[in-house]
Amino acid sequence: MSTASTTRTQAPQVGPDGLLERVFKVSELAAAGYGDKSSLTRRIHRGQLPAFRVGNAFRIRESDLRYLVDPVDPGPDDADDEAA
Repeated sequence: MSTASTTRTQAPQVGPDGLLERVFKVSELAAAGYGDKSSLTRRIHRGQLPAFRVGNAFRIRESDLRYLVDPVDPGPDDADDEAA
């Protein structure tokens, strides 16, 4: 008896313009500098960031990233800019 693994794929998301749009995981946005995973999840629960669930995980549409500020690089260069 062999066990076949099934691969789950995300259904394509249609944006407001009728075209397919990219969908991000909370961890992907956190890695891109949009905030900590817990901060992003908190904003979703408060209704500040639109999202939908896939299983137990949230997904955020690319068009909804406008609800977030631009990514911030928390590197040491930021501290030098503020001190000047």
